[in-house]
Amino acid sequence: MSARKQNKGPTRKCRVSIGKADPVFAAIGRQKQLWEEWDHVTHPEPPLRSAGYPAWEKWNDAAADAYYGALEALVAIKPTTRAGAPALIAHCIAEDSSRFPSVEEAGLANALLQTLAKAMPALA
Repeated sequence: MSARKQNKGPTRKCRVSIGKADPVFAAIGRQKQLWEEWDHVTHPEPPLRSAGYPAWEKWNDAAADAYYGALEALVAIKPTTRAGAPALIAHCIAEDSSRFPSVEEAGLANALLQTLAKAMPALA
């Protein structure tokens, strides 16, 4: 046997189930999808007093509610893998620097930190 320790497979310290996807990645994908759907470039706001404004406003409110719901769900999902935790952090940082409303502006930064704090011991 060489000087290197032979890899004998997972140990008790390995808590990641091979083959199970971290739910964080699906939540990130869903939140991105909803942001794209709530796109004012493809759905521009009509003039306030126009005939099309009430329908647009109803669409906008529904899209905003769905997006906020996905954002809240995103910060509440505990990562289950070592890759999921930094992905969640990186995604939220990118969101905060490029979009409004962001995690911080939605008042969810503290919730994100609490979620991560609860998840981290299981990932160590």
